[in-house]
Amino acid sequence: MTEAAASPSTARCSLGGAVVKGEVPAGATEWIFKDVLLAAGPSRLEAWLERGGEKVGVTYVDVMSLQ
Repeated sequence: MTEAAASPSTARCSLGGAVVKGEVPAGATEWIFKDVLLAAGPSRLEAWLERGGEKVGVTYVDVMSLQ
């Protein structure tokens, strides 16, 4: 997310069998999912926002290993 959301949104991300969501307040320009355990190996990443019943794409996603 780089553009501030005018209204609250739900951030959703699916990666390697892990599916997470978080409530993003209006005006936020980023969202961080913490403590997500991922399986090793290749997988597909999907990330989006849900706002007012619509699915909205995100600009970019960073995935970092904190081990």
